[in-house]
Amino acid sequence: MQLTDLHSFFIYVIVGHLIAYPAVLLCLRFFPLRNPGQRMNLYLLALASPFIAFILYHSLFAKQCHTGFFSVGGSTLGFLCYVGFLGYTYLSPLLLLFIGAGILKAAAIPLFVARTRRQSVRLPQHEEERVKRILAAQCAALLLPVPEVVYSSQKGFAAFIAGLRKPVLVINAWLLPQLTEQEIKAVLTHELVHIQKRDTLFSYLLHLLRNGSFFSPFSGLLLRGYLLENERRCDLEAAALLGDFRNYSAALLKVWKLLLEGGVKNPALVSSFLGRGREMELRLTTLMQTTQGKGSLPSYLFVSFAAVIMAGTIILLGLIC
Repeated sequence: MQLTDLHSFFIYVIVGHLIAYPAVLLCLRFFPLRNPGQRMNLYLLALASPFIAFILYHSLFAKQCHTGFFSVGGSTLGFLCYVGFLGYTYLSPLLLLFIGAGILKAAAIPLFVARTRRQSVRLPQHEEERVKRILAAQCAALLLPVPEVVYSSQKGFAAFIAGLRKPVLVINAWLLPQLTEQEIKAVLTHELVHIQKRDTLFSYLLHLLRNGSFFSPFSGLLLRGYLLENERRCDLEAAALLGDFRNYSAALLKVWKLLLEGGVKNPALVSSFLGRGREMELRLTTLMQTTQGKGSLPSYLFVSFAAVIMAGTIILLGLIC
């Protein structure tokens, strides 16, 4: 691959998302697809397809730009190729900057965790014992080692995990005394599911992918859709583990109301128990209307449909440049 072949990367991402994003929305609109795992995989597929197409066409296929894979001329394809060269000329420095900033975040995470440890507070012994007891039981149920726990005096969040390799569980010390044991169990189980799924690592990698497509108007929407569906999936798995969807929903709503007084925060570089107001409404609706298996397409149908979206996107991109 020659350096100038990078011009097609910019147009692949823009056009690829323009093809894949509406395809995902149509799938979600016309199929009774409420399963968060399948929905998040569709968002991931749409976000990653242009990158996969670029790698395939410019490495495995050793494709050179001839304004279309089959050397198809025409003013439209020529214009898209010209737009790609403009992106290569003027956006490449910004692309390197965004990717570099994303890589630096990985170095900032240990610093963030270290600062959180330094600012930690001590709880009354009975509160610490209660948290330890709940964590030990839930970690055993999820076959996880008990994570390091840090208690924070900062308001505006319930709990979050931070760290890529060995995530640390940070808990709001101010909130704990206001929650019952079952409500604390709901909050902690949700975070443990995030740890089990290695969500801090995957979230970081997807943010890095989004940084690499910052010039696409759809990349942020696709990432947000993925993260929301991931929260829904964690909600369903945590509620299923607790065996009580209704009380889990009530705990989620109670924590949200308590935190509204101090202003809800979303710390950077972490996976957090709470999100934006609209997202909370959707999560509660999911818990009240569905169970973990309901609203899924049969696996063979889902895989076939997802393969059509990916293959169609990749093939169409090869016709451009």
